[in-house]
Amino acid sequence: TLEVAYTSGFWTFKLVKESDLPDGPLPASEVTVPELEAGTQHVYVSEKTLSEDGGQVTVKLSYLVDVPTLTGVGFYLNFDSSVLSLGSVTDVASGAVASGALNDDGDGLIFAWSDPFGGSWPGSTEADLATVTFNILEGATDPTVLDMVEISTPPGYEFDGQSHNLAISPRKSWDFDQSGNGDALTDGLLLLRYAFGLRGDTLIAEAVAQSSTMTSQEIENAIQNSSQITDIDADGSVDALTDGLLLLRYLFGLRDSNLLAGVVSESATRSSEASIMQHIENHMP
Repeated sequence: TLEVAYTSGFWTFKLVKESDLPDGPLPASEVTVPELEAGTQHVYVSEKTLSEDGGQVTVKLSYLVDVPTLTGVGFYLNFDSSVLSLGSVTDVASGAVASGALNDDGDGLIFAWSDPFGGSWPGSTEADLATVTFNILEGATDPTVLDMVEISTPPGYEFDGQSHNLAISPRKSWDFDQSGNGDALTDGLLLLRYAFGLRGDTLIAEAVAQSSTMTSQEIENAIQNSSQITDIDADGSVDALTDGLLLLRYLFGLRDSNLLAGVVSESATRSSEASIMQHIENHMP
């Protein structure tokens, strides 16, 4: 699975292999190492880092091939200029003839490497090509897509540029009090109370882990900023007697029909046992 870490003020999302992924569509910002194919130059996002303030996102572009001695590769890295703008391009691999030049439309970067006489690029079957930092524009929402499009490959080689669904906000979880766990009598009660309209000291009374240092306002903000996950049954609103009870029951260990009985909205668009349990599990700390 995707490894997520918070160190020195940054959220970092690490690699997972395709063979290790669950069935179904990939969540935003899961990074996959492509399966090596003969005669193919694979280029992909191998790591993504989001700044703590949410203002920038950095991606590392990596390369995989069966033969380490070729004449080069060229590709576009295209992005949505209504969501991202270029911050910087660093750590460009040697042999570059285009190091992330911005195109005229401001929505794509040009990368190219060449060893036209020696034919020895890049010298290994795996390589890090460049690190690109984007500025996240005000009002941008998850996810946005990075596309890698072929410019040129050596004769006899195909280009495999891995499109990447890029999440531009930190991963949300049910750990509202940031204790490191999702717990029924803290986080579950906090969401239930919040959905009932309780705020301030009434919201957090006897419902915050002893290890938490968060204030009532910080916890309110944490719940409010998690609105994209707290509508558990996806009926368009966060309700105490549906979403609040679903999380509370799940954290108490109830599953399947015992989890859903009588607490799913009639207008829910996420209503099956499997889909609701998967949604909750996806956001466990």
